[in-house]
Amino acid sequence: MKKRKDNRLVLVIATLLTFAAIGLLIDWHGSRETVAVNMQYDASVELSFDERIYTMLTTGGANPQPPLPGAGTDDVQASFLNATALLSARNFEQAVDAFHKVLMLQPEMPEAHVNMGFSLIGLQRFETARQFFQSAIDIRPAQRNAYYGLAVAHEELGALHEAIDAMRIYVHLVPQNDPFRRKAESALWEWKAEVDERAP
Repeated sequence: MKKRKDNRLVLVIATLLTFAAIGLLIDWHGSRETVAVNMQYDASVELSFDERIYTMLTTGGANPQPPLPGAGTDDVQASFLNATALLSARNFEQAVDAFHKVLMLQPEMPEAHVNMGFSLIGLQRFETARQFFQSAIDIRPAQRNAYYGLAVAHEELGALHEAIDAMRIYVHLVPQNDPFRRKAESALWEWKAEVDERAP
């Protein structure tokens, strides 16, 4: 039964990656100036912490920065899509290496910082993940999924107050109908309850 469920997840991920690649090609090679590039995939990755499933969010709803001189758009695009495919397949070590390559080509790309953070969460390297989520926010303060990842990293580091602050920002930035808002609000409720329990 579990194997069947995992197969469906793989199909969903593959479909989303395909649409992301098509959208990316259209946006980068098309003539529309105002269309946002959504380099995205959706993957629910079961992590060891608290036996919960956190959904990795890899879209921030904004355009990636243009490639730096010497770093071709095609190189960045291909490297990014390869790295996200590794992340969605839970090949976290390889994903870290692949996102490192992306960041060598495009160090100011917040989506790559965010996805590096989620890859590091998969490896349970929470402090380093926290740093990558923070760097994504420093580059683009409206990078919504960076706040979600930052909240998860803070929680794993035992910093519940900081986790609550980051998740509140995430909830503030996403629309009411965002599919992940409910998960974020649920996490906030749990964390607040835990903080209240710890209070003297």
